[in-house]
Amino acid sequence: MPTVKFLGMVLPSRGLQLHNLPPLGFRYASGLTADLRVDVRDSKVTVDCELNRYDQSEFEMLHLHVFHIVRALVDVVAFTSGNGYTTTLQDFIDPDGTSLRIQAQDLSLANICTIAPTDLLSQVIDFEVSEILHTLTSTLQQPYLWPVNSARAIEAMARLVVPNERNSKRRWTEFRAALRISEPYLQLISQVSTEPRHGNLQELLRPDPMYYQVRQRAWTVMNRFLEFRKRGGLQALPAAEFPEI
Repeated sequence: MPTVKFLGMVLPSRGLQLHNLPPLGFRYASGLTADLRVDVRDSKVTVDCELNRYDQSEFEMLHLHVFHIVRALVDVVAFTSGNGYTTTLQDFIDPDGTSLRIQAQDLSLANICTIAPTDLLSQVIDFEVSEILHTLTSTLQQPYLWPVNSARAIEAMARLVVPNERNSKRRWTEFRAALRISEPYLQLISQVSTEPRHGNLQELLRPDPMYYQVRQRAWTVMNRFLEFRKRGGLQALPAAEFPEI
């Protein structure tokens, strides 16, 4: 049976040890089965995965689940010790022994930003803006967060664009008008995030291809939000530069 390996790190590297853990067996809806053995020595993570088959098209699903398992084990240590840890998986070794770097990236997002880095830096000094930005960028490292964080970030943007409006419906109407965004454009984000936001966390283990589109839309809204603030945050974005989406 093919065997693959994930290598990673727990930060800060304080010599965390997790040995002699029982193997964990999983069967996925696609028919893939995996027996996982997790070992952490001096904060260095090794996960050996014995599979019934190996197909590159199933890598994302396997990576997502392995990350979930390792993070959950480290979270047990964090919960029982009161120490904060960050878990990363950095390398993947396929059945042929070829080592591949796991790069948290989504190249479809690379050309969305229309603002110069210097203008961005002046904006992210603001605590609330920086938190919204991190809410989105954290989805690159933690794919579970895609749908929920996209919705949370946009809601936080709306509250900054229309800070004094208590009526939710009017706030969203004014927000969309200021950034020239149609209601259906935002509805997709809201719909995809509804189940996990209301406790159906199993949805996060079944990444939908729609999640990519949700994050792209959230990235686009964030860019318009930053453009709006760069222009003073008082007038709607000019239609000539920012046609309604």
